Amino acid sequence: MITRRHFIRNGAIAVSLLSAEKSRAWADDPNTNLLASRVLLVYNTSSKDGPAVADYYKANRPGMSGVDTLAVTADTTEKTTSANMISQIRTPIYEFIASSSHPKYYVVMCRGLPSRVWDNSVPIASVDYLIGRSDPNLADSVGAEYHQGGGVNYYNAAFAPGSYAGTPVLVTRMDMGTLSTTKAYIEKIKAMYDAMPSPSLIVSANAAGLGGSNYLMDEVRNPAYSSVFPISKSHSDLAGASYSNVPLARRLYVFGVAGTNAHLTSGADVTGYESWGVNGGMPLAYPNNRTLMFTGKSNWYLVKTFESWNGIIGADQGNFEQWFNPSTAGGWRYSRTPIGMACHSDEPLVSGVEGSMHMCNWEAGLLFSECAWSSRKTKYFMAVGDPLVKR
Repeated sequence: MITRRHFIRNGAIAVSLLSAEKSRAWADDPNTNLLASRVLLVYNTSSKDGPAVADYYKANRPGMSGVDTLAVTADTTEKTTSANMISQIRTPIYEFIASSSHPKYYVVMCRGLPSRVWDNSVPIASVDYLIGRSDPNLADSVGAEYHQGGGVNYYNAAFAPGSYAGTPVLVTRMDMGTLSTTKAYIEKIKAMYDAMPSPSLIVSANAAGLGGSNYLMDEVRNPAYSSVFPISKSHSDLAGASYSNVPLARRLYVFGVAGTNAHLTSGADVTGYESWGVNGGMPLAYPNNRTLMFTGKSNWYLVKTFESWNGIIGADQGNFEQWFNPSTAGGWRYSRTPIGMACHSDEPLVSGVEGSMHMCNWEAGLLFSECAWSSRKTKYFMAVGDPLVKR
Protein backbone atom coordinates (compact mmCIF):
# COMPACT_ATOMS: atom_id res chain seq x y z
CA MET A 1 0.00 0.00 0.00
CA ILE A 2 1.28 3.48 -0.85
CA THR A 3 1.22 5.50 2.34
CA ARG A 4 2.45 8.79 0.97
CA ARG A 5 3.28 10.16 -2.40
CA HIS A 6 3.62 13.59 -3.85
CA PHE A 7 4.67 14.92 -7.20
CA ILE A 8 6.93 17.89 -7.86
CA ARG A 9 6.69 19.12 -11.43
CA ASN A 10 9.06 21.61 -12.98
CA GLY A 11 10.14 23.00 -9.64
CA ALA A 12 12.44 25.98 -10.02
CA ILE A 13 15.55 25.78 -7.86
CA ALA A 14 18.17 28.43 -8.44
CA VAL A 15 21.42 27.04 -9.75
CA SER A 16 23.73 29.48 -8.08
CA LEU A 17 26.92 28.03 -9.48
CA LEU A 18 25.94 28.54 -13.11
CA SER A 19 26.88 31.73 -14.85
CA ALA A 20 24.14 34.03 -16.12
CA GLU A 21 25.19 33.32 -19.67
CA LYS A 22 24.88 29.58 -19.26
CA SER A 23 21.56 29.91 -17.47
CA ARG A 24 20.19 31.89 -20.40
CA ALA A 25 21.56 29.25 -22.76
CA TRP A 26 19.47 26.58 -21.05
CA ALA A 27 16.35 28.72 -21.23
CA ASP A 28 16.87 29.58 -24.88
CA ASP A 29 17.60 26.05 -26.08
CA PRO A 30 14.38 24.12 -26.79
CA ASN A 31 16.32 20.92 -27.53
CA THR A 32 17.97 21.01 -24.12
CA ASN A 33 14.68 21.65 -22.33
CA LEU A 34 13.02 18.85 -24.29
CA LEU A 35 15.73 16.36 -23.34
CA ALA A 36 15.56 17.36 -19.66
CA SER A 37 11.82 16.78 -19.78
CA ARG A 38 12.54 13.14 -20.66
CA VAL A 39 14.11 12.58 -17.22
CA LEU A 40 12.33 11.65 -13.99
CA LEU A 41 14.21 12.03 -10.69
CA VAL A 42 12.94 9.73 -7.92
CA TYR A 43 13.78 9.89 -4.22
CA ASN A 44 12.66 8.21 -1.00
CA THR A 45 11.08 10.41 1.68
CA SER A 46 11.86 7.72 4.28
CA SER A 47 15.60 8.25 3.77
CA LYS A 48 17.30 11.45 4.94
CA ASP A 49 19.77 11.10 2.07
CA GLY A 50 17.02 10.84 -0.54
CA PRO A 51 15.77 14.45 -0.44
CA ALA A 52 19.35 15.66 0.08
CA VAL A 53 20.55 14.00 -3.13
CA ALA A 54 17.50 15.15 -5.10
CA ASP A 55 17.95 18.76 -3.97
CA TYR A 56 21.69 18.71 -4.65
CA TYR A 57 21.20 17.20 -8.08
CA LYS A 58 18.63 19.81 -9.07
CA ALA A 59 20.77 22.65 -7.74
CA ASN A 60 24.12 21.54 -9.14
CA ARG A 61 23.61 19.24 -12.13
CA PRO A 62 23.51 21.70 -15.04
CA GLY A 63 20.23 21.71 -16.92
CA MET A 64 18.28 19.80 -14.27
CA SER A 65 16.99 22.57 -12.03
CA GLY A 66 13.47 22.03 -13.33
CA VAL A 67 13.59 18.26 -13.81
CA ASP A 68 10.35 16.42 -12.98
CA THR A 69 10.76 14.94 -9.51
CA LEU A 70 8.83 12.20 -7.76
CA ALA A 71 8.90 11.57 -4.02
CA VAL A 72 7.92 8.09 -2.85
CA THR A 73 7.77 6.49 0.57
CA ALA A 74 9.62 3.18 0.41
CA ASP A 75 11.82 0.76 2.32
CA THR A 76 15.28 2.12 3.08
CA THR A 77 17.12 -1.19 3.09
CA GLU A 78 18.99 -2.56 0.07
CA LYS A 79 16.58 -5.48 -0.04
CA THR A 80 12.83 -5.12 -0.54
CA THR A 81 10.05 -7.48 -1.57
CA SER A 82 8.34 -7.73 -4.93
CA ALA A 83 5.10 -6.45 -3.39
CA ASN A 84 6.77 -3.44 -1.80
CA MET A 85 8.79 -2.67 -4.92
CA ILE A 86 5.62 -2.60 -6.99
CA SER A 87 3.44 -0.63 -4.56
CA GLN A 88 6.03 1.75 -3.15
CA ILE A 89 8.24 2.42 -6.18
CA ARG A 90 7.16 1.05 -9.55
CA THR A 91 3.47 1.97 -9.42
CA PRO A 92 4.11 5.60 -8.42
CA ILE A 93 6.70 5.92 -11.18
CA TYR A 94 4.44 4.53 -13.87
CA GLU A 95 1.46 6.57 -12.68
CA PHE A 96 3.58 9.69 -12.84
CA ILE A 97 4.86 8.88 -16.31
CA ALA A 98 1.35 8.13 -17.55
CA SER A 99 0.08 11.51 -16.33
CA SER A 100 3.13 13.51 -17.46
CA SER A 101 2.80 15.89 -20.36
CA HIS A 102 6.25 14.75 -21.54
CA PRO A 103 7.31 11.17 -22.31
CA LYS A 104 9.99 9.81 -19.99
CA TYR A 105 13.00 7.91 -21.29
CA TYR A 106 15.27 8.05 -18.23
CA VAL A 107 14.59 7.40 -14.53
CA VAL A 108 17.23 8.50 -12.00
CA MET A 109 17.01 6.72 -8.64
CA CYS A 110 18.45 8.78 -5.79
CA ARG A 111 20.42 7.31 -2.91
CA GLY A 112 18.15 5.86 -0.23
CA LEU A 113 16.01 3.60 -2.44
CA PRO A 114 16.18 -0.23 -2.33
CA SER A 115 18.17 -1.93 -5.08
CA ARG A 116 17.52 -5.67 -4.58
CA VAL A 117 14.22 -7.59 -4.72
CA TRP A 118 14.05 -10.76 -2.62
CA ASP A 119 11.04 -12.94 -1.84
CA ASN A 120 11.19 -15.78 0.72
CA SER A 121 14.98 -15.45 1.00
CA VAL A 122 15.40 -15.86 -2.75
CA PRO A 123 16.75 -13.12 -5.08
CA ILE A 124 14.21 -12.13 -7.75
CA ALA A 125 15.83 -9.28 -9.70
CA SER A 126 17.17 -5.79 -9.23
CA VAL A 127 14.71 -3.01 -8.45
CA ASP A 128 16.01 -1.10 -11.46
CA TYR A 129 15.45 -3.94 -13.91
CA LEU A 130 11.87 -4.43 -12.66
CA ILE A 131 11.27 -0.72 -13.20
CA GLY A 132 12.90 -0.69 -16.62
CA ARG A 133 11.04 -3.82 -17.74
CA SER A 134 7.60 -3.21 -19.22
CA ASP A 135 6.13 -5.97 -17.03
CA PRO A 136 7.50 -6.68 -13.52
CA ASN A 137 6.21 -10.26 -13.68
CA LEU A 138 9.23 -12.15 -14.98
CA ALA A 139 7.00 -15.04 -16.04
CA ASP A 140 5.32 -12.82 -18.62
CA SER A 141 6.86 -12.27 -22.01
CA VAL A 142 7.52 -8.74 -23.19
CA GLY A 143 8.56 -7.26 -26.49
CA ALA A 144 12.11 -6.55 -27.57
CA GLU A 145 14.32 -5.35 -24.73
CA TYR A 146 17.24 -2.96 -25.04
CA HIS A 147 19.91 -5.41 -23.93
CA GLN A 148 22.62 -7.75 -25.11
CA GLY A 149 21.14 -10.95 -23.75
CA GLY A 150 20.45 -13.75 -26.20
CA GLY A 151 23.17 -12.57 -28.52
CA VAL A 152 21.37 -9.37 -29.49
CA ASN A 153 23.80 -6.55 -30.22
CA TYR A 154 22.71 -2.93 -30.33
CA TYR A 155 25.93 -1.35 -31.52
CA ASN A 156 25.73 2.42 -31.94
CA ALA A 157 21.94 2.23 -31.61
CA ALA A 158 20.56 5.00 -29.41
CA PHE A 159 17.67 4.13 -27.12
CA ALA A 160 14.26 4.72 -28.68
CA PRO A 161 11.41 3.48 -26.46
CA GLY A 162 9.12 2.87 -29.41
CA SER A 163 11.60 0.34 -30.78
CA TYR A 164 11.92 -1.63 -27.54
CA ALA A 165 8.49 -2.51 -26.18
CA GLY A 166 10.10 -4.49 -23.36
CA THR A 167 12.20 -1.56 -22.13
CA PRO A 168 10.16 1.64 -21.79
CA VAL A 169 12.75 3.51 -19.65
CA LEU A 170 16.45 3.31 -18.80
CA VAL A 171 17.11 3.42 -15.05
CA THR A 172 20.33 4.65 -13.45
CA ARG A 173 21.41 5.25 -9.86
CA MET A 174 22.50 8.54 -8.36
CA ASP A 175 24.13 6.75 -5.43
CA MET A 176 27.89 6.43 -5.15
CA GLY A 177 27.86 4.75 -1.73
CA THR A 178 27.52 7.75 0.59
CA LEU A 179 25.92 11.17 0.50
CA SER A 180 29.30 12.91 0.27
CA THR A 181 30.57 10.75 -2.59
CA THR A 182 27.30 11.24 -4.47
CA LYS A 183 27.61 15.01 -4.12
CA ALA A 184 31.21 14.80 -5.32
CA TYR A 185 30.05 12.91 -8.40
CA ILE A 186 27.49 15.62 -9.20
CA GLU A 187 30.22 18.23 -8.79
CA LYS A 188 32.35 16.27 -11.28
CA ILE A 189 29.60 16.63 -13.88
CA LYS A 190 29.27 20.35 -13.22
CA ALA A 191 33.03 20.88 -13.49
CA MET A 192 33.13 19.12 -16.85
CA TYR A 193 30.13 21.10 -18.05
CA ASP A 194 31.89 24.33 -17.07
CA ALA A 195 34.93 23.23 -19.10
CA MET A 196 32.93 22.63 -22.29
CA PRO A 197 33.25 25.46 -24.83
CA SER A 198 29.64 24.86 -25.88
CA PRO A 199 27.83 23.60 -22.77
CA SER A 200 25.17 20.96 -23.25
CA LEU A 201 22.82 18.93 -21.09
CA ILE A 202 24.74 15.95 -22.44
CA VAL A 203 28.04 16.43 -20.64
CA SER A 204 31.11 15.08 -22.45
CA ALA A 205 34.76 15.03 -21.45
CA ASN A 206 35.79 14.81 -25.10
CA ALA A 207 33.77 17.93 -25.86
CA ALA A 208 35.72 19.69 -23.11
CA GLY A 209 39.06 18.42 -24.43
CA LEU A 210 39.57 16.50 -21.20
CA GLY A 211 38.62 12.98 -22.23
CA GLY A 212 40.91 9.98 -22.10
CA SER A 213 41.50 7.70 -25.05
CA ASN A 214 42.82 4.41 -23.65
CA TYR A 215 41.03 1.24 -22.60
CA LEU A 216 42.62 -0.95 -19.92
CA MET A 217 41.44 -4.54 -20.35
CA ASP A 218 42.74 -6.86 -17.63
CA GLU A 219 41.78 -10.42 -18.57
CA VAL A 220 43.86 -12.10 -15.87
CA ARG A 221 41.58 -14.26 -13.75
CA ASN A 222 41.81 -16.85 -10.97
CA PRO A 223 42.60 -20.43 -12.06
CA ALA A 224 39.00 -21.50 -11.41
CA TYR A 225 37.90 -19.22 -14.27
CA SER A 226 40.69 -20.03 -16.70
CA SER A 227 38.52 -22.28 -18.86
CA VAL A 228 35.36 -20.15 -18.90
CA PHE A 229 36.30 -18.84 -22.32
CA PRO A 230 39.57 -18.51 -24.23
CA ILE A 231 42.10 -16.21 -22.67
CA SER A 232 43.12 -14.04 -25.58
CA LYS A 233 43.12 -10.49 -26.80
CA SER A 234 40.43 -11.31 -29.33
CA HIS A 235 37.93 -11.81 -26.51
CA SER A 236 38.01 -8.14 -25.59
CA ASP A 237 35.00 -5.90 -26.01
CA LEU A 238 36.86 -3.65 -28.43
CA ALA A 239 38.83 -6.03 -30.65
CA GLY A 240 36.12 -7.28 -32.99
CA ALA A 241 36.07 -5.88 -36.49
CA SER A 242 32.27 -5.99 -36.45
CA TYR A 243 32.06 -3.31 -33.80
CA SER A 244 34.16 -0.50 -32.42
CA ASN A 245 37.58 -1.64 -33.59
CA VAL A 246 39.80 0.54 -31.40
CA PRO A 247 43.46 0.69 -32.54
CA LEU A 248 45.86 -1.48 -30.58
CA ALA A 249 47.71 1.60 -29.38
CA ARG A 250 44.57 2.55 -27.41
CA ARG A 251 43.75 -0.98 -26.18
CA LEU A 252 46.07 -2.01 -23.37
CA TYR A 253 45.74 -5.70 -22.50
CA VAL A 254 47.01 -8.34 -20.17
CA PHE A 255 45.54 -11.84 -20.12
CA GLY A 256 46.22 -15.12 -18.41
CA VAL A 257 45.94 -16.74 -14.99
CA ALA A 258 46.48 -15.00 -11.63
CA GLY A 259 49.71 -16.06 -9.99
CA THR A 260 51.32 -16.69 -13.36
CA ASN A 261 50.51 -13.56 -15.31
CA ALA A 262 50.71 -10.01 -13.96
CA HIS A 263 47.80 -7.60 -13.79
CA LEU A 264 47.52 -4.33 -15.65
CA THR A 265 47.75 -1.93 -12.73
CA SER A 266 48.55 1.42 -14.33
CA GLY A 267 47.49 3.49 -17.27
CA ALA A 268 47.26 7.01 -18.59
CA ASP A 269 44.28 8.82 -20.14
CA VAL A 270 41.85 6.04 -19.23
CA THR A 271 38.38 6.07 -20.83
CA GLY A 272 37.41 2.48 -19.95
CA TYR A 273 38.56 -0.15 -17.44
CA GLU A 274 37.66 -3.85 -17.35
CA SER A 275 38.96 -6.55 -15.03
CA TRP A 276 38.06 -9.61 -12.99
CA GLY A 277 38.84 -7.77 -9.74
CA VAL A 278 38.96 -10.12 -6.76
CA ASN A 279 38.00 -12.94 -9.14
CA GLY A 280 41.29 -12.16 -10.83
CA GLY A 281 43.27 -12.41 -7.62
CA MET A 282 43.35 -8.68 -6.88
CA PRO A 283 43.07 -7.49 -3.25
CA LEU A 284 39.68 -6.55 -1.80
CA ALA A 285 40.26 -2.80 -1.88
CA TYR A 286 42.04 -2.78 -5.24
CA PRO A 287 40.02 0.19 -6.66
CA ASN A 288 41.36 2.61 -4.05
CA ASN A 289 44.33 1.13 -2.14
CA ARG A 290 46.86 2.19 -4.82
CA THR A 291 46.86 -1.21 -6.49
CA LEU A 292 45.58 0.71 -9.53
CA MET A 293 47.29 3.96 -10.52
CA PHE A 294 45.78 6.08 -13.29
CA THR A 295 47.35 9.27 -14.60
CA GLY A 296 46.62 11.98 -17.12
CA LYS A 297 43.05 12.44 -18.35
CA SER A 298 41.58 9.62 -16.25
CA ASN A 299 38.61 11.27 -14.60
CA TRP A 300 35.81 10.26 -16.99
CA TYR A 301 35.76 6.52 -17.70
CA LEU A 302 33.48 3.50 -17.51
CA VAL A 303 34.07 0.47 -15.29
CA LYS A 304 33.11 -3.15 -15.96
CA THR A 305 34.20 -5.96 -13.64
CA PHE A 306 33.57 -9.70 -13.57
CA GLU A 307 32.48 -9.59 -9.94
CA SER A 308 29.13 -10.93 -8.75
CA TRP A 309 28.59 -8.53 -5.86
CA ASN A 310 29.83 -5.21 -7.26
CA GLY A 311 26.37 -3.66 -6.82
CA ILE A 312 26.11 -4.46 -3.10
CA ILE A 313 27.38 -2.01 -0.48
CA GLY A 314 29.86 -3.64 1.89
CA ALA A 315 30.40 -6.64 -0.40
CA ASP A 316 33.76 -8.41 -0.35
CA GLN A 317 34.50 -7.46 -3.95
CA GLY A 318 35.27 -4.28 -5.89
CA ASN A 319 31.81 -2.77 -5.52
CA PHE A 320 30.65 0.65 -6.69
CA GLU A 321 31.23 2.38 -3.35
CA GLN A 322 34.91 1.42 -3.61
CA TRP A 323 35.15 2.78 -7.14
CA PHE A 324 33.65 6.18 -6.22
CA ASN A 325 36.11 6.62 -3.35
CA PRO A 326 38.15 9.85 -2.94
CA SER A 327 41.41 7.92 -3.52
CA THR A 328 40.31 5.68 -6.41
CA ALA A 329 43.11 4.75 -8.82
CA GLY A 330 45.67 6.75 -6.84
CA GLY A 331 43.65 9.94 -6.99
CA TRP A 332 42.99 12.61 -4.41
CA ARG A 333 39.62 14.16 -3.63
CA TYR A 334 37.84 12.14 -6.33
CA SER A 335 40.29 13.12 -9.07
CA ARG A 336 40.35 9.59 -10.54
CA THR A 337 36.81 8.30 -10.03
CA PRO A 338 34.76 6.88 -12.94
CA ILE A 339 31.73 8.51 -14.53
CA GLY A 340 29.72 5.29 -14.78
CA MET A 341 29.72 1.65 -13.68
CA ALA A 342 27.55 -1.34 -14.56
CA CYS A 343 26.85 -3.53 -11.53
CA HIS A 344 25.00 -6.62 -10.29
CA SER A 345 22.62 -6.68 -7.34
CA ASP A 346 22.99 -10.47 -6.98
CA GLU A 347 24.83 -13.39 -8.60
CA PRO A 348 24.69 -12.94 -12.40
CA LEU A 349 26.99 -15.86 -13.27
CA VAL A 350 29.73 -15.18 -15.80
CA SER A 351 27.15 -15.33 -18.59
CA GLY A 352 25.27 -12.44 -16.97
CA VAL A 353 28.16 -9.98 -16.81
CA GLU A 354 27.72 -7.02 -19.15
CA GLY A 355 28.55 -7.69 -22.77
CA SER A 356 30.75 -5.98 -25.32
CA MET A 357 28.37 -3.08 -25.96
CA HIS A 358 29.32 -1.48 -22.63
CA MET A 359 32.67 -0.29 -24.02
CA CYS A 360 31.87 -0.43 -27.75
CA ASN A 361 28.97 1.99 -27.42
CA TRP A 362 31.03 4.23 -25.11
CA GLU A 363 33.64 4.47 -27.85
CA ALA A 364 30.87 5.09 -30.40
CA GLY A 365 29.68 8.12 -28.42
CA LEU A 366 26.45 6.85 -26.86
CA LEU A 367 25.16 7.97 -23.46
CA PHE A 368 26.25 6.08 -20.35
CA SER A 369 22.68 4.88 -19.79
CA GLU A 370 22.64 3.46 -23.32
CA CYS A 371 26.07 1.87 -22.97
CA ALA A 372 25.06 0.13 -19.76
CA TRP A 373 21.57 -1.05 -20.73
CA SER A 374 22.55 -2.13 -24.25
CA SER A 375 25.13 -4.43 -22.61
CA ARG A 376 22.78 -5.90 -19.97
CA LYS A 377 22.69 -9.70 -19.74
CA THR A 378 21.11 -10.30 -16.34
CA LYS A 379 17.98 -9.46 -14.37
CA TYR A 380 20.28 -8.48 -11.49
CA PHE A 381 21.43 -5.34 -13.29
CA MET A 382 22.18 -1.88 -11.95
CA ALA A 383 23.81 1.11 -13.67
CA VAL A 384 25.45 3.68 -11.39
CA GLY A 385 25.85 7.15 -12.86
CA ASP A 386 24.13 10.00 -14.64
CA PRO A 387 22.08 8.93 -17.68
CA LEU A 388 23.08 11.86 -19.89
CA VAL A 389 26.88 11.78 -19.83
CA LYS A 390 29.05 10.42 -22.61
CA ARG A 391 32.67 9.97 -23.57
